[in-house]
Amino acid sequence: MPRIKKSVSSKPDNNPARVAGPGTFTSRDPATYCYAILIIGAVLRLREYSADRSLWLDETMLTMNVVKRSYSGLLQPLAERQAAPIGWLWAEKTTMVLFGKSEWALRAFPLLISLATLILFWKVARRWLNGPGQIIACALFACSPDLIRYAVEIKQYGSDVFFLLLVIWAATRVVEHPTAANISTWTVIGVLATWSSHAAILSVATSGLIIAAALRHRRISGRYIAGSGFILLVSLTTEYFATLRGLSRNTALATYWHDGIAPHPYRIRSFAAWLARVVIHLMQNPLRFWLPQLALLIVGFGAYALHRTHRLSALLVITPLVAAILAAATGRYPMRERLALYLVPLVFITIGAAAQYATRQQRMFCVAVITIIAICLAPNSRGFAVLWHPIDITDSRGPYAFVARGYRVGDAVLYESPYAEESYRYYGIRYHLPLTGRFSFGRTPNPCNHGPDVAPLARYRRVWLIFTHLGTTEPTNRAAIYASQFTSYGTIQRRFGGTGNAAAYLIIQRSRTSPHGPGSMRSWQPNTCLQIKLER
Repeated sequence: MPRIKKSVSSKPDNNPARVAGPGTFTSRDPATYCYAILIIGAVLRLREYSADRSLWLDETMLTMNVVKRSYSGLLQPLAERQAAPIGWLWAEKTTMVLFGKSEWALRAFPLLISLATLILFWKVARRWLNGPGQIIACALFACSPDLIRYAVEIKQYGSDVFFLLLVIWAATRVVEHPTAANISTWTVIGVLATWSSHAAILSVATSGLIIAAALRHRRISGRYIAGSGFILLVSLTTEYFATLRGLSRNTALATYWHDGIAPHPYRIRSFAAWLARVVIHLMQNPLRFWLPQLALLIVGFGAYALHRTHRLSALLVITPLVAAILAAATGRYPMRERLALYLVPLVFITIGAAAQYATRQQRMFCVAVITIIAICLAPNSRGFAVLWHPIDITDSRGPYAFVARGYRVGDAVLYESPYAEESYRYYGIRYHLPLTGRFSFGRTPNPCNHGPDVAPLARYRRVWLIFTHLGTTEPTNRAAIYASQFTSYGTIQRRFGGTGNAAAYLIIQRSRTSPHGPGSMRSWQPNTCLQIKLER
């Protein structure tokens, strides 16, 4: 008789991605949907990159640090209240050396990192999620407005997401298959991550503890893990003395991000209030959920579900969230807004786990899907808006391009101090605009009733005023208010208005012999006087 081959293996299949159950998809469905979702996420990021938006304030400040300093100079504390890991700074410096200082070149590295992060997120998520849980997590990640924004921003926050996922991916491989090759890979990735992302230090530390706990009874693995820990400790100690020690002394940054650090001295009531406030704010920014309290309940339920189905591996997702709270509580790393962007993929994985667990219960299937879509998916659908309205913080480039088109030799070019200073260093020099001076409002003890002192501009018939970044204490229409103070000097002939309160004005002097007039400080702060300082 002919031999008949068995078509079904008697060995059970324990891969959760191929286990069918009530309300779940087949093994091929989630991968097919996720491929399409990842392509959509890549298109959204490429669309944002193609918009070629100008640099906003923090981007300009960080860019000028990279432009002006050498590789060794970047090891020193950065100017203008900026901070970034040395690996990221060197990557941007290399990009600038190879391809120039344009926005296209400087944003190329963050874009490539973000595209790689899409694939990496799916590789991590599919280890613990299947069916609708995997699809929902990928959809949240691909369409997140903040992840799309920072995918092309000259800041390190998008890289924080990449290195966190890379560390978790490598640690998962070690826990599942503790071979020498996997441990060595995790070690190399850990060293690279800690030098390239401040936030990744927390994930390396937590994943190292989990690996050590999971493999504590394995003699061979234990030796490799001990060696790996020694290498990471030496690397982190070197990094501390090279860069982190100077960063820890930056009081300006600590003051700016004080809301993300627990109040001292510690009291149970004040700490609990701070923790609740910070976590709810995280649900709003950068996660952008409409109902943050309800979204937080879904995240908590998802963490519980993930722990039930993948006990040890789930700790790799949950412990970085706990470590972030501890780091903020001790003042080591603030948990606030874009500094907490690296936690976004972990939250999305727990939401996917909540959906996956709920869909296994037929009674909960419809309610769970509708709830998660309404609370979590709908707000992130705003990421699709970049297809027709790319994200633009402020049009810093527009005012300089406007002035460059109408500039004549002998014109006075003034920018608002201090907010436009960094943008002038980048865009003013690019458009070859000679700086004549600065203008600002200075406080005086007595009301300023005599009108603005425009005497320094007496020899200029044409004066350009440039505004880029809005100060937190100023009204949104401050450019028009500022320009109105020059009515004693001349008339506004041309004007430009851009996104983010960027503006530019051309003022023509009426009388070169009598620059003073009866002008008054209209509409804003009668105890301030317009001050003009010309460059020597």
